[in-house]
Amino acid sequence: MKCQSFPFAMIFATVSLCTGLLFLPASIGLAVETDLDTAKIESITGLRGVLNEKENSFKVTKPRIDVAITC
Repeated sequence: MKCQSFPFAMIFATVSLCTGLLFLPASIGLAVETDLDTAKIESITGLRGVLNEKENSFKVTKPRIDVAITC
């Protein structure tokens, strides 16, 4: 016995995938073009960060004190 909704489900999945792939580059482009508010990030985290303009990223690090390190 064949399922009657299989062709519809396959078409719906294909259209959904194509639509998602169509808008993916636009959303990536918007993320790259926005300016980072580094002062706000630092005020929220309470930590100093480093801006990497080449990658348009802001890195905030915090050392872990809950793990004992032994050599």
